[in-house]
Amino acid sequence: EKGIKIDFERVKAIQSLTLPTSKTGVHSFFGKVNFLRCFVPDFAEKAHYISNMMKGSQTFRWSDEGRTSFEDIKTSVAHALVLVCPDFSKDFI
Repeated sequence: EKGIKIDFERVKAIQSLTLPTSKTGVHSFFGKVNFLRCFVPDFAEKAHYISNMMKGSQTFRWSDEGRTSFEDIKTSVAHALVLVCPDFSKDFI
């Protein structure tokens, strides 16, 4: 209830994104979600396949892993964590 969370309108905007059809579109997607990476556990692992597609001058083409990664990131943003400060009056595990 208390803490920092992603604005609902931003979540809706990310959920409405379709699979980009170019490297420019993927850069735009990363620009939108990279700001939210602290709310998404294992963001780097989830973005790995898409990042590899962007390297070099290779022809842009979605792989099955890339599509799965794209959808996984969108789902993770929708179910993002709420970041809270630790309660120092309690024991840490």
